[in-house]
Amino acid sequence: MPSINGVYLVRKSETDVHCYKRWDIGMVYGAIALAMVGIAVGLVFRLKILLSILALLLLVSIMFSVGSGFGFLETALTIMVGQTILQASYFLGLVIRAVFSSTHHMRPVL
Repeated sequence: MPSINGVYLVRKSETDVHCYKRWDIGMVYGAIALAMVGIAVGLVFRLKILLSILALLLLVSIMFSVGSGFGFLETALTIMVGQTILQASYFLGLVIRAVFSSTHHMRPVL
């Protein structure tokens, strides 16, 4: 993959060139990990656990934003994106649990 000063160029077609830095891939992995945590929490736990995880995610997002030197808008966006991914995947976990529990007898939610 061609690189210019740490920026990688990806060509999808002759007219379409996308640039991204190496740490952007880490953001994608972080979003996938958040989604997996949200689904797992939705499958196993109730709302109280979700609220504590959301509070922890808020603190981690703020620390990450300050450490990365983000401004106010970037920090707010980081917090909103992380919270949205976790809550949407939590809801997906609840839906999956409801579908499986309607067809199978499952243990009660913790």
